Amino acid sequence: MKTKENKILIIGEESSVRKTTALLLGQNGHESVSQAENGEQGINMAQRQHPGLVIFSGLNLPDMEGDEAVRRIRDGEGSSVKILAASGRDQEEVEARIKAAGADGFLHKPFTVQELLDAVESLLAQKAV
Repeated sequence: MKTKENKILIIGEESSVRKTTALLLGQNGHESVSQAENGEQGINMAQRQHPGLVIFSGLNLPDMEGDEAVRRIRDGEGSSVKILAASGRDQEEVEARIKAAGADGFLHKPFTVQELLDAVESLLAQKAV
């Protein structure tokens, strides 16, 4: 039986990116519990499902900026959830802003499948401690 820590919520505007990420994670032993196409939907799903990890596949969500969504998930779930964000925009400034909002990890786009898997494993291992 899969543990809570293996449940992952993927939030991002682009359906193809969410689906590809979910497929890659599933092929590597992770249960991708859900996908959300915007911030409000993702926040609501996180509150209901309590995933071990939330991945933002992009930070320019259609209804809010990624840092707002991260902050609201962090406020609702506290430290019980790990948050990984990815972006290709103004790397240093965006990374600092998203981490200040509460993200635990950040991937610079473009990234490799291995970099994604390593970040996921690292964050889930921190959660297990």
